[in-house]
Order: sequence, then C-alpha cells, then structure tokens
Amino acid sequence: MRSAASGEAKGQSDYAGGIKALALERERLGREKWVEGWIEGPCAEAADLRGINNLMLDFFDEPRFVRDLFEFVLELELRFARAQVAAGADCIGIGDAAASLVGPEIYEEFVWPYESRMVAGVHALGVPVRLHICGNTRKILGGIGRLGCEIVDWIRRQEFVRRGWRWDRSKFCWET
Repeated sequence: MRSAASGEAKGQSDYAGGIKALALERERLGREKWVEGWIEGPCAEAADLRGINNLMLDFFDEPRFVRDLFEFVLELELRFARAQVAAGADCIGIGDAAASLVGPEIYEEFVWPYESRMVAGVHALGVPVRLHICGNTRKILGGIGRLGCEIVDWIRRQEFVRRGWRWDRSKFCWET
C-alpha cells in the first residue's frame, strides 16, 4: 500500500499528514503556482492492495471480486481527492500505471468504467484531472481519450527517440 490514500486505511495520521502538507504548500505558494494533489487509479491501487500478480489472475478467476475491489478503491480515492481539493489542490493527478499491463478487452471491461467514474468524481470537485499511466498504452489509448482528462501523460522515452525529440529530465523535452 504505497499511495497516500492507503494511509487512511493504515491510520488517520498518514492521511492527515498528507493533507496538512498539501495545505502548507498551498499557503507557502499562494496562488502563484499550481498545487497538484494525487490519487491512485483503480488498477494501481488494487494492485497495491492485492498484489499485481493476484490482481491479474483475479480478472479471470474472480471478476466480481475485482469489481468490488475497484468500488472500494474508487470511494477511498475520491474521499482523498475531496480532502486535497479542500486543502487547496488546483488539480488532481490520477496515477494508474498498472492499467498499462492489461489488454484492451480487460481495460474496457474492468478498468475504464472505474477510471471514468474517478475522473467524473474529480471533475465534480471543480478541478481538472491529470492522468498518468506509464508503460505501453497504445492498445488502450482510445479508452484513455474518452476519459475527458485535461492532461494525459502518455508518452514513453522510446517515443521521444522515435520522434527525434531530445530527452532532458531537467527541462522536460523539446522537439529538435
């Protein structure tokens, strides 16, 4: 359980500490800079809670369990997002790296419906959404495009090289 949202399950102090840190950052920066909150997507948090290997098997062996787990994750993460927005987050990032490990059929049947509800839930809080799914997302890009996120991190370093772009971690990237 690596996400800050999981801290609530472990103890209120971890959860409250993350919210307090975000509020202090908002206070320190004022309104000059954007403060981004963060939650885990349904597949990533489920993998944290269940274990990635178990989750991948559960899609086939225990599909009802996966849906129940994703419902739990959705509720947990949206509560955490709500607290972050109340503390001053201008945007909520959703990290769902494990989603890049499933094929398009599993993504559409299991992951996309919950990511979609998560994005809608964050939008209902009045802030934009940044989706981050690292890994090879080519097979699920259509679904990602239908989520309605304002910002999507989708490109891999190999794509930069293929496109002839230079990679500079200190300055992001630029086209050559």
